[in-house]
Order: sequence, then structure tokens, then C-alpha cells
Amino acid sequence: MSKKLSKVQILEFENAFKLFDKDGNGQIDRKELQIVLKSLGQNPTENQLKQMIDTVDQDGDGQIDFQEFLNLMKSKVSEEDNEQTIREVFDIFDRDGDGFITAIELSHLMSLLGQKMTENEINWMISAIDTSGEVSIFQYNGSTIVAMAGKNCVAIAGDTRFGVRNQTVALDSNRIFKINNRTLFGMTGLNTDILTLRESFKFQMNLYNLEEEREISPKTFAHNVAQTLYSKRFGPYFITPIIAGLEGEDYTPFLCATDLIGAMEFPKSFVVAGTGEESLMGVCETFYKENMEPDELFEVVSQCLLAAVDRDALSGWGSVVHVLTKDGITTKRLRTRKD
Repeated sequence: MSKKLSKVQILEFENAFKLFDKDGNGQIDRKELQIVLKSLGQNPTENQLKQMIDTVDQDGDGQIDFQEFLNLMKSKVSEEDNEQTIREVFDIFDRDGDGFITAIELSHLMSLLGQKMTENEINWMISAIDTSGEVSIFQYNGSTIVAMAGKNCVAIAGDTRFGVRNQTVALDSNRIFKINNRTLFGMTGLNTDILTLRESFKFQMNLYNLEEEREISPKTFAHNVAQTLYSKRFGPYFITPIIAGLEGEDYTPFLCATDLIGAMEFPKSFVVAGTGEESLMGVCETFYKENMEPDELFEVVSQCLLAAVDRDALSGWGSVVHVLTKDGITTKRLRTRKD
């Protein structure tokens, strides 16, 4: 059974459809459908395209109207991931919306469910998964990211562990994405939200490139991220984004980070995020130097990240480092401790 499309998804699909419905008659042909699908990050073959049209073209005229297009997209949207359910349940527990579940909030919900529990029982439930006395949804999957500026270059690095609290599930999780040859984008936090935003921004950037006929700058992209997060402030994405790039003809290093509702900061030296950020901040303050060349920047970022994740139980198990210069992006993978 296909998943019901959300209002946001329908709006995104409608924008993509209208962009290529040149005559405004509410229909697109096979060639236009292929372009629309490419703008949405898909690249079907001619045979796949024909099968899609035959499946949804109810009147057999070889044209696709918007409702037929929506039916097609419904069939291509995957079932909800279990983590989305986890997030919804967490939101119910988290009464004040601060991203944490306290013992009081847990006790209140259990009472509503008819489960009378003693204070000791509630504290035991909390301590079983979090020794601080409260559970953060930001720490649920683990992850650590650092970005640092050099001389006409920037670097961004992150670990590759994907976990469910202390349990490691996968070692190849990617949370840093290439926007274009001048912009890299990393996110820490709830993996469901990371994947959702990755697809959303991919779609937005495809449309931007088609409409503006140029690539988006790091600064403009950062403002787009902030605006997207702010628009969801009453039901926020539990992520911390970091943007690293090179601005203008002189390739000026650009760093930006926001909180979960889009409040922006523009550090000149480095920025950190994730479960290992406390130790990472101290290491970066020790080793950072101004105007580092790309090779030195790579070494410093690598050593800072490795030192931090070795001290963090929720991140590590491998890392990836990207160095962005005017000549392009260099990517290297590093091994970390696995104990």
C-alpha cells in the first residue's frame, strides 16, 4: 500500500509540475515528465518512463495531468521508516518540546496510560538508557561533525556510525552532502530528519539551478536552510546543520551553523556539532590556526575529530573528511577505534 502524501510533498510536486507545464494547460508530455522527475532527483530510463505513463495515464492520451502525476509519485514514495514513529512517540513524551524527556514528563504520560509507577521505577526507566536523568532525541542516533576554515579552503568532517543509543547499527552512515562544487552540508541529530531534509534540499536545489541557471552560493544556501527550519519551528526537525563553502571570486571561506529553528551563527574559525561536541570544541580550540593550507587543514581537522570521537560512546567507528578548495573537493576516509 502506498504512503499518503503530506501537504508539503504535494506542494513540492505541484511546484515541480507547474515549472515544466509551459502552456499552463495542466498537462505534461513524456519528455517533460522526464525533466520533472530529474528535478526530483530521479533518472528513469525510456522503458521505465513508458511504464510509468502507461500505469497512470487513465485516458490514454499520452499526457499526464497533475492528479495522474500525484498518483505516480504516491507509488514512488516509500513506507514510513520506523524511526518516524519513534519521533512521534518521543514528541508525546516531551511535553515542553525542549527535545528532552524528564522523569516528571515520563511519569505524567504513564499516569495518563493508567500505569501507576513509583518514583524509583520511573528513575530506573530513565537511567537504563541515559545516566544524566533525561533523554535527548538529538543523541538518539549519535553523530559528530566539525567544519574548519583555512586559507582559501574549508574542511568538514564527520563520523560514520549510525546507532540506536548505545547500540551500533551501521558503520557507513553519511551525514555530509555535496550541494555543489562550492558548498558542503552536514547534519547531526535524528537520522529520520536528516534523510528527510536531504531529499527536501536536493529537490529545492534542483529547482533553484533550473530556475536561476546557476549554482547557489554557500551563503544563500545557508539562509535557505535557516528559513526551512524556522518554518517548522512549531514542529521542528531535530537536527543541527553545518554549512561549509567558498564564497565569491576570491574563494573566501564560509562557515555557518544553526539551531533546530534556524537561528544562524557565522564562525570565522571552526564550528562543531553532535554528541562529541564538548570534547571536540576543546580540541579544536587547542589545534586551530589561521590561514592553514589544505594539507595542514586536513591534518588538523582529522586529528581533532579522531580525538573527540574516541571519547564519545555515541559516535566514531570510522570518519570521512572533505577538503574544499578552488580546485575541487578532496575526500578521504579514516579509521577510528571500534571498542
